[in-house]
Formats: sequence, C-alpha cells, structure tokens
Amino acid sequence: MIPARCLSRPLPLAARATVPISTARRLRLASDGPAGTRLGSTLTLPKSDSESAPPSAADPKEVPPGSQISHLYYDSIFPLRSGRADPRALLSRLQGEKPLESLRYTIETEASNIGHGFQVVGVEERRKDGGAFVTFAYKTASAADDGKKTLDDIKEKLSPTLQPFHLSMPSLSAMLPSALSSLTAPRAHLVQGTPWLEDLARYPSRTIRLNFTSGKTTLTEQAIWEKLRPYGRVLKLDVDASKGVATAVYARMRAATSARNCLYGAALAEGQTVTIDYVDPLHSHKIWDWLTSHPRIVLPIAAFLLGTLTYAVFDPVRQFFIKTHVEGMFDWEHYPILAWIRAKTTKYIPASYRSFTSSGDNEGEEGGKEVTGDEEWFERRQAAKEIEDLLREAPTTFITIAGPRGSGKHMLLERSVVGNSSIKHLTIDCESIARQAKGGGEGSLVGAVACQTGYFPVFGWVNSLNNLIDLAAVGLIGSKAGFSTPVEEQLKKVLNVTTAALVSVKEDTLAKKQKQRAAEAKKAKKDSPSSTATTPATSALSKAEGKEGESTGEASYDAPVVVLDNFHHKGLKSDMLWTVLADWAAELTASQTAHVVFVSDNPVAMGKTLSRALPNQPFQGVTLADADEERARNYVFSKIKLAADAKGTQDDKRWIDVLGGRLTDLENLVQKVALGQDIRQAVGEIVARTVVEVRKNAFGDDVEDAKLLPWSRAQAWALVSKLAAASREEGVSYYSLLYDDFKGDEAAIKAMEQAELLSVKHVESRPSTIRAGRPVVHEAMRALVEDTVFADTQKLLSNSSGIEKAEADVQACEREMRELAELKASSTAIKDRLDWLMAKMHEAQDKVRKLEGANADIKTRLAEAK
Repeated sequence: MIPARCLSRPLPLAARATVPISTARRLRLASDGPAGTRLGSTLTLPKSDSESAPPSAADPKEVPPGSQISHLYYDSIFPLRSGRADPRALLSRLQGEKPLESLRYTIETEASNIGHGFQVVGVEERRKDGGAFVTFAYKTASAADDGKKTLDDIKEKLSPTLQPFHLSMPSLSAMLPSALSSLTAPRAHLVQGTPWLEDLARYPSRTIRLNFTSGKTTLTEQAIWEKLRPYGRVLKLDVDASKGVATAVYARMRAATSARNCLYGAALAEGQTVTIDYVDPLHSHKIWDWLTSHPRIVLPIAAFLLGTLTYAVFDPVRQFFIKTHVEGMFDWEHYPILAWIRAKTTKYIPASYRSFTSSGDNEGEEGGKEVTGDEEWFERRQAAKEIEDLLREAPTTFITIAGPRGSGKHMLLERSVVGNSSIKHLTIDCESIARQAKGGGEGSLVGAVACQTGYFPVFGWVNSLNNLIDLAAVGLIGSKAGFSTPVEEQLKKVLNVTTAALVSVKEDTLAKKQKQRAAEAKKAKKDSPSSTATTPATSALSKAEGKEGESTGEASYDAPVVVLDNFHHKGLKSDMLWTVLADWAAELTASQTAHVVFVSDNPVAMGKTLSRALPNQPFQGVTLADADEERARNYVFSKIKLAADAKGTQDDKRWIDVLGGRLTDLENLVQKVALGQDIRQAVGEIVARTVVEVRKNAFGDDVEDAKLLPWSRAQAWALVSKLAAASREEGVSYYSLLYDDFKGDEAAIKAMEQAELLSVKHVESRPSTIRAGRPVVHEAMRALVEDTVFADTQKLLSNSSGIEKAEADVQACEREMRELAELKASSTAIKDRLDWLMAKMHEAQDKVRKLEGANADIKTRLAEAK
C-alpha cells in the first residue's frame, strides 16, 4: 500500500495499479492557503501547508482490483486572482464550495457513460489559478496497457459535460449567448506532473518560465512548443538550452495556469523534469523607470496629451461658464421676480435717493417730469442713443467713450449698454484686473483676466509646475520640453475661448429670433382671412407697412457687446496686456462676432494702442468733458428745485462755480442739499474734505509716510503753489514745471497724475498744459496756499532743501577751484573756468543767504502761530 504523500511524484504504472481508493466520503479541511477545499479522498494532490491530509489510505478492500489513479485539471472554475487587492477573490470566497460540488455532481452523473471503471475520488480547488483538480480512478484493458489511450478516451467523454456545468454556474459569462459562452467554458487537461500547491504571493501571468532540473536541455524549440501548445496558443517562445531555461508567453492567462498546474514536475525528456513559475508582469515602477529614462520621447508626448485633454475636456466647460456669465444665467438680478419687486418698491423711495443712472425712455420725459436741456446734456441722452444705434448694426469698428474721472462715462455706459436688458454684454474691468494682479506677478494677471471673463476652471499652479518641468528638462535633454507657456500666450488662450463663447451666444440669439419671426409669420398667416383677395396694390401697401413697422418697432441687438472698462488704467504698467486686449477686440470686430466698447480716462494712450490694432479705420467715439459754468449751475438748480425747492441766487452760483463742471462733485452737492444743507455749507464741506485728501495724498501724514511717496514734498509744494497762482482753465506749462521745479523728473509728474492731483492736457499727442486733477482740487490747492501755517511749513522745508542744494553747489565749486589751482597754469581756458565758478558760487551763496533769511522770518511766524 502506497501512502498518499507519495503522490507528490509521478507514480509508475505498476504502482498505480495497487493504489487503493479511499471511501467516498466528503471531508472538508479548512485552510487559508491557495490549495483551499478538498472534497473526497485523501488520495488527492498533496498540500504544501501544515494542514495536509494524513499519510494514510483507505481500506484496500474497497478498491477494485486493477484500478489506477490519475488527475484532471479544470481551468475555469473560479475567477483568476491577479493580486492581493483583486476583488474577484472575495467574490470567489462568497461562492464557497458550490462550484466544487456542482463539478463533482456533474462528473459523477456521467460516470456510468464513461466506462473504464471510472470513479471520482476527490475534487480539490485551486482558487488562485482559477481552476480545480479532479482525482479519479480508472481501469485499463490489460496490464500491459500504459493507459494513455484510456485517459484520452476518458477526457474526451468528460468534455461534453463541461458546458452544462458552466451554464449552471452563476456568472457573467453564463449569461452570454451560447455561441459566445462556449468560448469561456472550462477545459479539462490531464495532469502529467506533480503540481506544487504553494501559498506564496505569486499570482498568475501569461508568461511562464520553464526550468529544467538538469541545468540544460536537449529539447528543441519545436519539442517544447509541442508540449505547451495543447493548453493554448503560444505567442512567444524563447529557449536558452545552455542554461536550461525557456520562457513562453501565452495568448490567454487561463492557458498559462493550465500549463503550470499540469506540467509542473513532469518528465518532458529522459532525465529532464521541468518546474514552471509565473513571470511577474510589468510593474508600475518598471513603467516609471522607462518613462524617466526616455525624456526625449515622454515629455513631448505628455505635452501633447495634456494639451489634448485641456482642449477636449476643459475648454467646453470654460465656454459654458463664459456663456452663462454673458447671458447672466446665474445672476439673480436678471430674474423676473426681482424686476417685479423692484417695480413695486421703487415708487415708495423718495426721488432724491433714486439712482440718476436709471434708464428711461428716449423721449423728453422721465418720471412724468420734463427734463431740461442742461440735464439732457449731463445725462447724454443723445450720445446714448447714438451708441444704441451703433450696437444695432453689424460690428465694423471700435466704439470709444473717453473723458476724465467723474465726467459721467459710466452713467453713459449704464444708459446705453449695461442697463439695457436686451443687450448681452461682457464687461472686463481693467481696474479690477490691476487690483488683483498687483504684486502677484504675471500668473495673477492671467487669473484676473479669466475672472473678468468668467473663464473657469483656471489652474494657475499648472504654469508654475510647467516652468519647473522645463527647468528639469533643460538639465535632462538640454532644451525645454515646451510645457511652460508665456503669459501673452496664456492670455490669448483665455480670450480665444471667450471668443468661442461669444460666437455661441450670437448664434443662439440669431436662432432664437429667427424662430420667433417664424412663429409670428405663422400666426399672422393663420389670423389673416383666407377669403380676402390680394392685389398687387394691397400687397405693396402691406409690405410698406411691414417695413415701416420694422423701422418704428424695437430694433434687435444681434451681436453681443464686449465692454473694456478703464482701458489703459494707470495702475497697471503692462503694455502687453493692452496690446493683447486691443488685438483681440480687433478680431472680434473684423469677424463681426461682437461689438467692442472702450471706456478710458486716458484717451491719448488708448488711441495709440487702438490705432495699431485696427489701422486705417476711424473709430466711433464719444468724448466727455467737464461742463461750463452755466450748464453746471442750471443742472444743480434743476436738481435742487426737485429735491429742496431752493432758488438759485448769485451767491449760490458763485459757490457752485467753485466745484466746476465735474459731474460727480455736482451730484455730491445735490445729495448734500437734499439732506438739508444749504449750497454754501455743502460746497464748503466738499472743499474741506478735498483739502484733507490733497494734503494727505500729496504730502503724506508724516515724514515717514512722505518717504514712501514717488515724489518729494518740495515737488508737491511747487505744484500746489503754481497751480493755485494760475487760473483753473489755463494751468501751468508742462515743460516749465518739468525742468524748472521737477528737474526733469517726469516719473513724479506721471505718479501725481495717477493720484489725480493733476491732469495733463495734450496737444497733437504731446503734453502741453498741467491743470488740477479736478476743479475742486484746484480750489483745495488755493486753500492750502492760504493756510499760512501749512504754507510756511512747506516753504520752510522747501527752503531747507534749496539751501542744501546750494551748499552742495558751493562745495563742488570750491573743490574744482582747488583742483584748478594745483595745475599752476595761466591759460585763458582755466581763467574763464575760474571766473564761471566764482560767479556760480556767488549765485549759490546769495541764494543761501536769501533762503536762510526767509527761513528766519518763517520760523518767527510759526512761533507766533496758534
């Protein structure tokens, strides 16, 4: 009697005949190893764990004489397990022993039809490889028969039983049509060797390695292929005869698992047994190693894939968000319920508190009250109407609105574009861009522009990462990989996506209006009586009436409007941004995609940029300026009469003239009078507040604050004193102030202009005259000069600065005269130079004497001041 553990090696045919069969009982041995569950005899395959079957056999009396033991391997009983985290292993565990029981029952049912004394001894799972072993007993025709034909006949007769078993198991493959499910049915293979039922972390692979025990092999490639081919198609076979190693790659993983379990330990040739192991598939770290070792190939492909992903996935999303931003889909103020609430509540608000920018009709009445000619001028109804007429036409050129701060540009914009619900507009506020991009670098500039256009999502960190990748690529391949993109190209990309969204908005608008016109035509045709005869005369009359109705009816705005507000804002020193925006606007206009409206308080710089973007094309522009004294008075009196029933006296006119014609200051005056103040008190309060603003902005709160200003206190005082002495309309000469008082420091003048302390009037595109930033600022400068304490303080500081400069000139003259004396020469040139130095030193010294005398008087007055 041969114990069961001896089955770990192939049994000789003579020995197989004497192996008894154990009693047909079911014995479940719990095990966590890959061998898993055994159903039946202890004469099944040996286990490699500590829970192996005991080395004992059944009673030999139960074994029919002449029986032999063999094994079959079924390759598709369980799902394959490709790794530790493979969820299919859990699903396999949930099935329990049902697949094994069903397999054994199916085979035993057909046992009587197989013959050869066929009897199932046991069934053992091989879950990791997705299969199971079936141990069976059989008889040969004679003792001399090697049993090969018998085993082949048993295998052939068992094959038809596999399909019903496969269809009876709950699996996805069983749900397929019969023609397809047969391809996934399990296949049976005779076990020729002694399988190694290990529980190591080795998982199936399509590649197997054959190791011959002799260290070398005499088998040819064809012979090895003939041994491997019955289990499935072999795609690749490499044989190293000297090392006794062969590597085979199967087309299917089930074929590889069958070959390993059936041929492991088999004698393929005399004295040459083979062991088979799986070759691990290509792991992620190997892929990473390959990627990092081929940067010249990987980086360009990665850049291409990244660009493709951005274009295919994110650009449509960004177009959607830009389109909703233009159409106001997420703006709750555009919904009818809010308009209804506003209409119901506005009448309870006093007229003096209502917005002066509310859009009314284009007639001469607003709110049931007649609008005067001066109010008409301030509200720019005619200019608004002209802009609206331009927006109804096809885009052909730029529309510009220019004027100083507070001149009513945004009121005009509100009346003509923003406040018109029929116009779909996109407003890009360059002042907000300047505020967001300040101190954030070029990357923040792209984010600010994207925020204004509604461009979302924005991956600002990607550009920084791309820059780092390019730096690394320079070290690896000697050149940039092309990941980083210049800021100009990023801006153009944002604007190109915006263009696509605007095109979609225009197409939707046209389609909607075309559908509406078709519905109206259909309704008109339906309402017209069919019995009415149509003559050429009546047809012509109806056409004429239709044309007249179209001209008198509400015109449509087919193209969206792009508003570039605060264009050429002085707080953003980026010519590249203005050029990109202007070029983009020119593309929108040339393609008739959208109207573009530029709003700026710097018309000279705006005109230069726009002329380069759209040359040889005149612009449709509206230039706003301060009103003259008469219009300003009439405007204030008309508003005050409505608000406080006041009468304009000569004294009131004089006080209104102090504010000039700047619309924002006049509206501020009207609001103060509406609150109960008289004109004199209101103007005095406005001037007093402006004095504080000018003092703080021009001179700083203290010495430390003054050091942070881009100009000196002496320069600020020179500007204030000269503008206060000049008239408000004339101002002072630009170049006189630049070279006499600012010593050529043009940057200081530009900084003061940005701070609205002064405004520069241009003549033929060159600076000509300097005036106060606003009319009320001129009055504030006069008040500062009339403030003796403040004026004496600034004069003292200015004189001290002049003294230091004169002293430095005297010392420089003394040094040069000393150097000339050391030459000990008596040439005419040296004598002339000495005379010039003496005269300059005398002039500087005289200046020092006068300034010190003036400082002494100033200090005396300051000592007596309270």
